Amino acid sequence: MRIRGSVLLSAKRNLVLGSGLVLALCAGATVYVQTQGTANAAPDTVLSVDFTKVVAQAPAGNFGVTFSTFGVDGGPVVKSPDDIAALRGLGVGGIRVHLAPNDKGEIASGAGGGDRGVTGDEWLTAIESIGAEPTVVVNTDRADALAVLGYLNQHGHRVKRFIIGNEMDENSKSKLSAEQYTAAFREIAAQMRARTPGLEIGGPATAYFDESLLRVFVDGAVHQAPPQERASFVDFHAYGAGAGENATVASSLRYTEQLDKLRTMLGDADGVGLQIGEFNMNWGDESQNNTHFASVWVANAFGSIVSRGATAMLYADKNEAMGLIGPNGTPKASFVGMEMFTGSPLGIRHFGREVVEATSSNPDVQVYASNHDTNIVVVNTGAEGEARIELTGALRGSVDVWQSSGALTGVNRPTKRGTVNIAGGGIDAFLPGMSITTFVVNGLITGTPGTDPSAAPTDSPPASASPPPAPTGPALPSGTPTASASSPPAPAPGATGPSAPPVPGAPPAATVPPPGQQPVPNPPPGQPRAQLPDIGDPRWRTQGAATTASGSAVLTRADQRFAAGSLYYDGSVPSAALQVSFDAAVGGGNGGDGLTFALLDPASGARVGEIGGGLGYSGLTGPAVVFDTFDNTTHKSVDRVGYATSAQGTTMQYAASTTSVPSLRTTRHYDVTVAAGVLTVKIDGTEVLRTRVTLPDRVVPAFTAATGETTDQHRVSAVKITYTP
Repeated sequence: MRIRGSVLLSAKRNLVLGSGLVLALCAGATVYVQTQGTANAAPDTVLSVDFTKVVAQAPAGNFGVTFSTFGVDGGPVVKSPDDIAALRGLGVGGIRVHLAPNDKGEIASGAGGGDRGVTGDEWLTAIESIGAEPTVVVNTDRADALAVLGYLNQHGHRVKRFIIGNEMDENSKSKLSAEQYTAAFREIAAQMRARTPGLEIGGPATAYFDESLLRVFVDGAVHQAPPQERASFVDFHAYGAGAGENATVASSLRYTEQLDKLRTMLGDADGVGLQIGEFNMNWGDESQNNTHFASVWVANAFGSIVSRGATAMLYADKNEAMGLIGPNGTPKASFVGMEMFTGSPLGIRHFGREVVEATSSNPDVQVYASNHDTNIVVVNTGAEGEARIELTGALRGSVDVWQSSGALTGVNRPTKRGTVNIAGGGIDAFLPGMSITTFVVNGLITGTPGTDPSAAPTDSPPASASPPPAPTGPALPSGTPTASASSPPAPAPGATGPSAPPVPGAPPAATVPPPGQQPVPNPPPGQPRAQLPDIGDPRWRTQGAATTASGSAVLTRADQRFAAGSLYYDGSVPSAALQVSFDAAVGGGNGGDGLTFALLDPASGARVGEIGGGLGYSGLTGPAVVFDTFDNTTHKSVDRVGYATSAQGTTMQYAASTTSVPSLRTTRHYDVTVAAGVLTVKIDGTEVLRTRVTLPDRVVPAFTAATGETTDQHRVSAVKITYTP
């Protein structure tokens, strides 16, 4: 039953300035900017983040969504490319869907009221194209469960995660006592694993935190069950309020207590995960649900759940006011609350895969923080105020500040408020009332005070470095700048083998160096070369699955299916005389899908593209040098190097390509040069590709990679990019 009505939400904002503060107005929100002086007043809130203390793991799959399968708000997601693109851009890591045999014996939605006209194959294909890990709910019926498993295997969907039953209801054939359900679970789990070994199977998916039922299940399906019958994770559902009720801030925080109780029940049961398979602010269509309050509530709930190492599945993709998106992928309030953790094409980076210790002095302000990548999410459920964020283990770095705030009756997408430098072991910021702020930390240098090995900071980059990008918003409170002197220009590694035939109009050939050194083409007289900083500089950014550490970037990991990641420079360089060298290590998986070095259009927004055969490049604007390791037509390994002007889906628009190359699934050194309109690619010093190119005057250098059903780690290091200013 859906209850419709209205709730008047309002907030009063007092604009009080303290010493050393400047008031700025950005997109209708109030932002305070710290000038060079120190405010006399102490901060209203002190937040403490300790990057040296990891408290939980938070893989991408812990940030999930449940497909309602209802087909409302413009029809089912599987029929809308815009819906799929919106969820892919949101960075959804896991998607839960209920499948069952229908009255025709076909596999379709098993949800009550679900669209039975969409096949299970279509649902799984959509999940995979979004880049999420599927979790399939099957009925508490051996024949139904095995039929779904067989169907998925037959259609090539290697689903690893299953849930048996749903909310102990009749629709999922789960209307059983706790003891009956537990016995059925163990039997069905054993039968499914006999067909497909290694499955992760969970239950009981209770409709709420039913402590007594969960205890019976944990005792029977975890503590007393042999491995073949054992639950891999324990799942329950929990909403903030029911039909006709309004949720409170407190209801977004109670997940912590529930998960702690469940962890206590499990005791020393190693390797058993926790999952909240459905959650949202209200389970009815309340007037609260598509408002800014809902965004704040959802963000707090995600933080509470993930900080306990549990998987969070927001309900649902499409469900009117309870949905993430509306027609044509239009974001709703829940979308905003989730994107403050999972990132989006707007520029917010995904929360890292390690949760670190974070505490707050203010009960109205919650803080969640991560390593790999380093993000901090602050949820202010109270009045506006100043905050000091103390960062244990952080010496230097720059911080992009993204904020969602504004009218409580609206949907307020996040905007970038500016960039602030870490100084004095922390940062200062203003938190609007009822707001979500994501701090994206770039180029973090960790250690204890006095141990910073970097050169002393300077106010500007050296002449040999490209200028930093112009600020995208007003700077927030800060101490000293952190830009450090980059190393002086160094010769870019080049070919060590015989030189290629000269190209008409090309510059003079490179001088042959002494043994063990790499050649550098001679620049025209009077045109010194400039060099970009190395990967450790905060101007190198990541999106998607990519992470950086110790001068290298892992674009995708070998254990990440259906993932895409990118490393890009936050600024543009002239394209006419580029020299690029890098090492790429590919492997560790079963061969998918490859990487690119892209020259992106500075005016375009996206910096990571599609998964799988899209190589993290498809859909981006600008050409790329492609290093492909998997043929999506034959579904076999391949080694191809090409120059693509664009890509759509898994189709690269090659201007030139070759398969006469060594195996790419190893560690190799690559050189890419552009001179006089000719692009040359060398692998370990041997030229493999040469083609004429037409490039825009300025480009954004980027590395992208992706995985699909098959995977590999894609890592780049020793990146050197020089150019003629």
